[in-house]
Amino acid sequence: MPFIFCEYWRYYENRVAMSAVFEDLAWLEKTWTARDADTEATCDQSTVDVKAKVARLAAEDPLHTFIVAANQSYDPVTATVTVPALAAQRQSHLLVLRENRMIPVNDGRFTDTFDGLGAHIYTTVEALPSFATIAELEMEINRGREQVKAAGNLLASGKIRWCINDWGRTQDFDSSLIDGRTDAGAWYPIYNPQEDFIVIFEQPLTFSRVAVASTTIRDAELAVADGNDWRTIHKWHDQYSIWLEWRGDPVTTTCLRIRPTASRRGIATWLVHEISELGIYQ
Repeated sequence: MPFIFCEYWRYYENRVAMSAVFEDLAWLEKTWTARDADTEATCDQSTVDVKAKVARLAAEDPLHTFIVAANQSYDPVTATVTVPALAAQRQSHLLVLRENRMIPVNDGRFTDTFDGLGAHIYTTVEALPSFATIAELEMEINRGREQVKAAGNLLASGKIRWCINDWGRTQDFDSSLIDGRTDAGAWYPIYNPQEDFIVIFEQPLTFSRVAVASTTIRDAELAVADGNDWRTIHKWHDQYSIWLEWRGDPVTTTCLRIRPTASRRGIATWLVHEISELGIYQ
């Protein structure tokens, strides 16, 4: 829970690639929870934690070894890992999951390099073509960043200074609201359920389109600051798509407000008015 709420949404890389991590965990689950699957594993570097399991993926399969090794230091390190089960199985190599490489094994020992806080998953199972590589995940991350900019979202241009609800807020939702991802929460009024979603611009901004992604908001009002008051320019009613969108005549303002007035109910929704993505366009 602390990871999900304090770290997951903070980093764009996590929001894109965390599904791959859970795919790894699901693939390892049967082996990792198998009775008597633990096997000896040691490392010559104290900063690298190693855990190894030996099990069969299916009753007719041979025994396979699965190893997870994680560097608990911020500094890179080269480490030698010893797993006697590899020698007993006469294994000569290991596949490194998602890295499209094999590493040689000699008498149950192998050596590998770890980035700071880096981790590797090793296995004797060679047929894993459905797993995207880390390089492919990095390409998806970079492609997503460029797509957001190319789509014309003014907030993602880097030319406009803006914030949510007030300057200096302790929780920064800005980066996750404009990362192109609608499958991770960005703004939700945890501490004040009646709180409005307000976007503040450092300089007056002119726009004619607003797109909001939400899995929970059914009805809402869109308003802009007009002097010392708010002027409602659109009302959404009975919206069941993830996107709530407004297009109209250009307006210029220093503040935009979205006030949720009704929630959806059912599968994959909850009581909090959540916004996962925001686009403002000329």
